Amino acid sequence: PPPPPPTHTHTQIEKKKKEGKAPMQALHTTKGGLARFIPIAYNTNLNANAVYECIVRDKPRVILMESFCTPDSHVETGGFIPYKDEYGNGLERVIKACEREEIRGGWSGELVGVVAGVGTGCEMAFCDRLHTVSFNRYLHRADGKRLLVELLELIDSLSEADDKELNISKKIPELWEERHSVTLNVIRKAADTHGDVLALLSTQHLAPVVDSWEAPETPTEHLLTDFPLEEPIAIPDLNKRLALAAFLSTTLAFHPSFVLDPADVPSEHQEHASKVYSSYRTLFRRRMEEHLPGSQSDNVSESRQAVIEKIAARLPPAMGVLALPKLIDA
Repeated sequence: PPPPPPTHTHTQIEKKKKEGKAPMQALHTTKGGLARFIPIAYNTNLNANAVYECIVRDKPRVILMESFCTPDSHVETGGFIPYKDEYGNGLERVIKACEREEIRGGWSGELVGVVAGVGTGCEMAFCDRLHTVSFNRYLHRADGKRLLVELLELIDSLSEADDKELNISKKIPELWEERHSVTLNVIRKAADTHGDVLALLSTQHLAPVVDSWEAPETPTEHLLTDFPLEEPIAIPDLNKRLALAAFLSTTLAFHPSFVLDPADVPSEHQEHASKVYSSYRTLFRRRMEEHLPGSQSDNVSESRQAVIEKIAARLPPAMGVLALPKLIDA
């Protein structure tokens, strides 16, 4: 028999969003696997209680997330995240604290999902692609001269009200369409393999994945091919990375270390890298000031901060999964 229909239609979901209620959505794969979706945020407690209740009540076999915090462990796309191996018995006290609503009220849905999932015995899995891989693929595709033009055009497209990370991601296929294709494929495969999974995705990335759920399945293994900086470093490749790193540093959209770690620059190229990076930073700062009046070279995040403050006015700020080590050590 055909799988049952989703628990919510897209029209119902949009209506609920406008009412301030974000429901869990359940979708089935063509093979009968079940995937539940709950939108979350990383700096507020959006849907944190809904996440907790779903995990405790339904006990999904696998919880899939776009993020993880296991600094000493290697995690691959589609692979399990070894929280228990990383933190051991240190998690027990944090798991107990998660049971108290007044405590988890200060946690993001991301953090609640990890702690409640581990405490309930769910497997935690990474369904996204590492940012380093996405940026490496972008740099591999981009021509050096064209890259600079694209970065300047991206700055021109920004406005004071923009969430810079979201705006820039939507204009770079490696950060948007490719990532969503990978995430969709991982969630489908997990649902088919384990039968019942829960996907906790950020609000901006959940919709593109859910909207593509019924699209034909296509291979995505090639989208995991990485193109890291090769040695010996070619100056044209280094210059591309310096340009993109300077762009990310200026816009504060992503951390520049996703593109270039200063430690990776050989000593013989340090002077060249410093000069080129500084020239790009000056260029991008001036462009930002031209198109975002009032932006200061040392504080270009004001518009992004305004967006965060608007969200925080509706929802209290919350700790994300990166706070997990501190919670364990407290």
